Parts: sequence; structure tokens; C-alpha cells
Amino acid sequence: METPSALSILFLVLLFQLKHAVCDGLLQTRWMLSEKGIYGKPGGIAHAGLHLLGSFAGLVVFGAGLAAALGLALVDAVAHYHIDFFKEMVSRQRGWTPRDNYFWWLLTADQALHHFTYLAMAAAVVLLG
Repeated sequence: METPSALSILFLVLLFQLKHAVCDGLLQTRWMLSEKGIYGKPGGIAHAGLHLLGSFAGLVVFGAGLAAALGLALVDAVAHYHIDFFKEMVSRQRGWTPRDNYFWWLLTADQALHHFTYLAMAAAVVLLG
């Protein structure tokens, strides 16, 4: 794959954003939500697996090689799992709910870390280009 243009990288970031909205919104179930704060539970792993599949599909559509797409998708899944686990664990341990400012600060940090992951993945695509 030749070095991607700035516009194509923005398209890749858009694909990651759409994937995130679908996997964290439309496809996330109560089962996944209930188990994300308990390390190793299948619900959290399944949720991270959705992100793996979504990132892999987006990277393949973008034109990344299969090995690079799989490697970056695995990075996304591992990062996503641990970011979500930490957010859920802290929120539950502290008893924070949507009524608490800390809940929203933690959720904002969680979402920012996910999006920083996507920017790092896009940078890796440029560097691997």
C-alpha cells in the first residue's frame, strides 16, 4: 500500500468513528454492559470482539493489508477492553452514577482514550504505509 493521503487518513478516522458509534451504541447489549467491569467476563470480551471485527473491516475497506488490519484490530480490541474495564471498575467501586459529575468526567476520559487509540491506529497506517 502506498503512503495514504491526508484525505484518505481522515476517511479512515471517520470509519473508526462510525465503528465506535455502532459498537458502543447499536450493538452493545445489557449483558456486555453488565460484565465490562468484571475482568475476564465474557460480556466485556464480546464487546471488545465487536470492536476488533469493526476495526478489521474498516481497515480492510481502507486498503490495509490483512496482517496489518488484523494486528491493528487486535490492538484496538485489547485497548478497548482495558479502557472500558477501568472505567466500569472505578465507577462501580466509587458508586458513581449519571447523577455524579465524576461519572461524566470518567466517561469523557474513557471516550477520549478510545478516540486517541483510533488516531494512533491511523498514524500506524501512515507509518506502515
